Amino acid sequence: MEYQKLDREAKQGVEVGHRRSISPMGAAMLKGSVWPPEMKMLDPIVNALMFFEQGIPSVEDVASCFERHLWPCHKMSSCAEDGEFVCKHKTMDRDYHFSSQVLADEAAVDAFAQSKMCEKLDPSWPLWKVYMLTCERGRSAMLVRMHHVIGDGLGIIFASAPMLDAGPGVDPLSTIPLPAALLPASSRKPSTRTEAQEKPSCCKESCMFIKGLAVPVTVKPDSELCINEPLATRTPFLVYNSNRVYTRFPAVPMSAVKAVREKTSCSVNDALMAGLTGALRRYGAEVRGDERLRGDTSGSLEFKCMMMMGLPRPVDEEDMTSALVNKILFTSCPLPIDEPTAQGRLERIVATISNLKSYGFMAGLAGITNFATGVLPRTLQAKLGSETFSKHSLLVTCVPTMTVPTSFPKGFGSSQRLSEMHMVFPNCIPQISIMSYNGSVFANIVADPALYPNPDRLGQLWVAEFAELAA
Repeated sequence: MEYQKLDREAKQGVEVGHRRSISPMGAAMLKGSVWPPEMKMLDPIVNALMFFEQGIPSVEDVASCFERHLWPCHKMSSCAEDGEFVCKHKTMDRDYHFSSQVLADEAAVDAFAQSKMCEKLDPSWPLWKVYMLTCERGRSAMLVRMHHVIGDGLGIIFASAPMLDAGPGVDPLSTIPLPAALLPASSRKPSTRTEAQEKPSCCKESCMFIKGLAVPVTVKPDSELCINEPLATRTPFLVYNSNRVYTRFPAVPMSAVKAVREKTSCSVNDALMAGLTGALRRYGAEVRGDERLRGDTSGSLEFKCMMMMGLPRPVDEEDMTSALVNKILFTSCPLPIDEPTAQGRLERIVATISNLKSYGFMAGLAGITNFATGVLPRTLQAKLGSETFSKHSLLVTCVPTMTVPTSFPKGFGSSQRLSEMHMVFPNCIPQISIMSYNGSVFANIVADPALYPNPDRLGQLWVAEFAELAA
């Protein structure tokens, strides 16, 4: 589809002095009220790193594209303060928001992302910046940094749709393998499923609702392993120590993931989480020498990740920036790292994720999240958030994107085809971010090197695990 209404001049944006309230979830992210000050947590900033196949778009074209499609949105053109978006800049300052650098190679791009990922954004400006990184050897890249108060990952992808070129007549969002309920109406494909689906019983859904509601209370601390912090360090909560290293993993062909799915009738997400669990088990045993991850230890270890789950949001398809909201849930996902066989890990992952996708569980989790961010006093928000978070060993995000080659920025002469995408998140616990694009799966880890001293090896084990799952 064409996004006509967004093709407008920046002067049609909000006026200086315009104020608009921030949602409870966004305000919590802005103030950091979900964490106690002693936790020393970073501002939640989305760092999107994208490599290009050849060349790099000009800074002028990228700036013009942002000015045309994103700047008119009040969240992109306003500062965030005291629970409100406040417009202080009449026009987009290209010199502030956009910059370019010449780097040696892709390793230098990764080093640049490492140097920027923890940097605060200046609150006297709209909370986003773009860096165009030209490489003398290898692929050039673009790093976009955007505060989470503007929107979540799904919202950023949707808002960017008018800037993405997936080919003549192709809506880039229609190629993203997401449930229809998450996509804008015109991007949904007609369902081809004809078989009757078994409806869950009211009793089961009620039980799952209670489980979702009770997650912050019932979740247990993870077992002590060499790849997580000692229990004493994470009680009552972890303190961010500022020592984080970002490492890209080798790409995994989507065909390798689909081979697992076809063999076992699991979902792509099931296969990804099983592959990650197996890689973590082998890394702990082989690299860190953790005897608790050798042999048959099934059922003996508690090991979980926090997962971010995007929720449906209303989208005005004439203004895709309306998708810039924070409609997300954090849920607790047990990972069967104590299971000795790849098939056993996959079977347990399938059962776990099936429960997490239950309507009752999601409703209960949404209820407690809305209550915590909208009703609880700040001190209780901080206690609940920090203690629940610290009972987990890592945070995982899985974000599917376009399944076809896509170029950026659409409609400009210097547009270039994207070749690889990453989300880079430093956090108080190790964070693994997974994205799929155009037939490949890209992942990275940001972690304390004291826990993951050889992260490149974890990337190698991640790739190898899919062959074992498909065997």
